[in-house]
Amino acid sequence: FFRIPELETVATDIWKHALASAFYGREIARVKRCNVECQYLCGLLHTIGKPVGLKLLSSMKKRGQITLPTDDLVRLSEAAHSQIGTRLAQNWGLPKQVIYVCQWYQSPGLAEEFQDETAMTYLSDLLARQVLNPDRVDEEALQADGVFEQLNLCPDEVAELFERGAEVGTMVNSMNP
Repeated sequence: FFRIPELETVATDIWKHALASAFYGREIARVKRCNVECQYLCGLLHTIGKPVGLKLLSSMKKRGQITLPTDDLVRLSEAAHSQIGTRLAQNWGLPKQVIYVCQWYQSPGLAEEFQDETAMTYLSDLLARQVLNPDRVDEEALQADGVFEQLNLCPDEVAELFERGAEVGTMVNSMNP
C-alpha cells in the first residue's frame, strides 16, 4: 500500500504517521490499562484509507482516467480516507474496534460504540503529528485538547505520554516502509 510511484514521499509520511500512532496507541492503552495489541492495531490502521486511496487515484491518473495534479490527489485521498478505511476494515473482517476507529477517530464523541478506542486513537494521532512535525503543532493547544479529560488522564500520565515522544520518534525512524 505504501509503494506509490511519484508519491513516495507522501506515502512514507503516511507510513511514519501510522507507525507513530500505533506506538502511541500502545502507550496510551498501557496507561489506561486497556488492550494494548488492539490499540496498536487501531493506531496502525486508522488512516489506511489514505495510501489505498492514493494508490487507486495514482493508477487512474497513470491510465489517463483522471488528470489531477498531485496535490489534488493527496487532498482527495485525505477527504475520503475514513470512508475507504472503514470499507477496507469491514471487508477484511477486522475487529469492530478498528472499523469504528477508521470511521470515527476524528470525532470520537460521535462513535456509538468503542468511544474509548476512538478517543485513544484520536489522541495517538495528535501525539504522532506532534512528534513527526513539532514545528506544525502547538504543544500548548494540544495539551488543552479535551481528549485528555475524556480519557480521564491525570497530569502525570499526560506528562508521561509527552516524554515518550523521543522514543516514539526513534522507533519510527528505525523502520522503513
